[in-house]
Amino acid sequence: MRFTKFLLLSVAMLTFTALQADVIGYWRFENDSTVGEATTGPDLSATGTVTSNAIPGSGAGSDFFDPVPQTSSANNRMADFGARAGHLGVGTGTTGLNATTFTVEALFNAGAGDSSYNNYLVSSWDDGGNDRSWAIGLGRSSGSPPSGVTNNELFLLWSGGGSSTNVIPTGLDITRGEDYYLGMSFDQSSTTWTYHLKNLTLDSSLTTGTLAGSTLYDPGAAGLFQVGKISSDTGGNNRWDGLIDEVRFSNEVLPSGQLLVAIPEPGTLALLGISLAALALTARRNRRN
Repeated sequence: MRFTKFLLLSVAMLTFTALQADVIGYWRFENDSTVGEATTGPDLSATGTVTSNAIPGSGAGSDFFDPVPQTSSANNRMADFGARAGHLGVGTGTTGLNATTFTVEALFNAGAGDSSYNNYLVSSWDDGGNDRSWAIGLGRSSGSPPSGVTNNELFLLWSGGGSSTNVIPTGLDITRGEDYYLGMSFDQSSTTWTYHLKNLTLDSSLTTGTLAGSTLYDPGAAGLFQVGKISSDTGGNNRWDGLIDEVRFSNEVLPSGQLLVAIPEPGTLALLGISLAALALTARRNRRN
């Protein structure tokens, strides 16, 4: 009996683990008074103007998923960064957000805004000295996009030594004014980037691919994790223009089935349910005996 109980408990735990990403930061922007409040990890402080707005019935942000497919959590609000009006971030000395093998996910809608500047979605990029690591940006035609990047193309910045700047064009073109899901992973051991992109407005299929990279610099506690900006942009010109929601940061490369956009496999959920039910039945029998 004890072995049976142990076996059932092991199956349940393994199944539960398979359903849970190793999340070290999750910001849902559901609190309209504290927009950067974290579900997991440190809160993000706002600089400038960033508001938590209700998801509308139509227009920008209306196709951000509700509920979140992976977690079944209701999604009622989103972060509005205006036309590069503000950003969210943690200061140096905040540990735990400097993973160099990771998956970062976000919903976004890029506004039309000023075409003179590139826009940054999320980053770990302290440009004040030697603590650059990575950043995800969106190019603008007249904003001097990095070499090889075209207008409205997602691109990656990365640094191997902390002070250099290298660019990877992704080939992923974005239509401003439409809602998207993006998952971007980096595996330090294989130096490979993996992207997952879905146009939520058009309800397109999830596009997945890989990009060759190089070893990322680990900034340690000196790293700056920011949403809607890179730290080199002291004037705020390259802040995000538009909406961002459901930012989740995990310190592993997530398989597609564990992404926020993915609905958990029915078989996995069923196995967890059966295991828990069997455990409850075993406990009931033990009490009777």
